[in-house]
Amino acid sequence: MIKKVIIIVILLIIGYCFYSPVIIRLGEVNNAEEINLSVNDITSLKKVIRKDSKNYKAYIVLNYGELEYLSPKINKSKVLTSSNIDVIDELMNCKFKYTGSDASTIESKIYICSDDGLIFESEISLDTNSQGLQNRQFGWIEPLESDKLINICSKFDRYNFPILIIK
Repeated sequence: MIKKVIIIVILLIIGYCFYSPVIIRLGEVNNAEEINLSVNDITSLKKVIRKDSKNYKAYIVLNYGELEYLSPKINKSKVLTSSNIDVIDELMNCKFKYTGSDASTIESKIYICSDDGLIFESEISLDTNSQGLQNRQFGWIEPLESDKLINICSKFDRYNFPILIIK
């Protein structure tokens, strides 16, 4: 009887991990250069990330508290991922405007990795009314085109493994 209970508990924990993967972050960002932007400057992640690679992979880790405000176009999974070259290229070339402000309440994150490891990390807001990236290097940046960031992130797929290791 005890063995059956233990097996059931272990299966429930494993099942929960598939629904809500455990995120393990190893190491630091390999591309930590200072970025100097003035208010209303236009930039893109391609200018910020300054590393060329053909093998990018992006992960979006959504905070449960922010899911209720999430745009309906975005898959409501804890972790989203994309290694699709076209989607990553669209993300890297998306134009953002520097606002000169900060958004401190964002807890969802985006990670971009290449063959060299983690090359970009930022908080990300995909709310219906507020889209953008918050990073300690450059502060708050918003996409120039309304819903552009949401349209790109809506192409991300659900991450289907119980553990995500970001290195």
